Amino acid sequence: MIYKNNKLIRILFVFLFSLGSLQLFSQEYTATQLLDNAKNGFLLFRLPTLSKKIDALQKAGRSEEANDVRTEIRADQLAWLKAFESEYNYGKVYFFYDYDAHSILAKDFSVVFDWNGNYVENLGPDFVVAGPDQTETFSLDGILLLTPEMEDVPKKMPRYISAWGFAHLNKKSYVDMVAELNAALKRYN
Repeated sequence: MIYKNNKLIRILFVFLFSLGSLQLFSQEYTATQLLDNAKNGFLLFRLPTLSKKIDALQKAGRSEEANDVRTEIRADQLAWLKAFESEYNYGKVYFFYDYDAHSILAKDFSVVFDWNGNYVENLGPDFVVAGPDQTETFSLDGILLLTPEMEDVPKKMPRYISAWGFAHLNKKSYVDMVAELNAALKRYN
């Protein structure tokens, strides 16, 4: 009986230790740190691809629809790139495709590129992630700011730029949203 209790205590100890060690790998960011990351490090913008939707259309034999979606999303990606090129000057900005999010989480920046499509090398560890929030089920529809681990940013800094104007009467362009993001970051700094 004593042997079973000791074994149970050891298992419980290992379990609790492993839970505690998980906390060591999750960094808590302050608004000041993340604002500094965006200014002196870089903003990493996630470009949507709709790759799952395109793949599903292809598998269903709807190649023409898949090509239409691909053309539409490519136009969106170019619009985001141009918006950042013309309106964002708070700090450096680079891009990655949404299907490469796992690489960014693993701090593999080989998938990161600039607005000219050139891959970027030797990126530092200080950055903030942003991207459009346009999910099918629950959509805020705008730009969402995230920590490097792609978690919610703390309060006391911009968290979200809405795509909608006053009382949802008009939708903002990508240029307008990026200009608002740029101004919000400057205002909070």
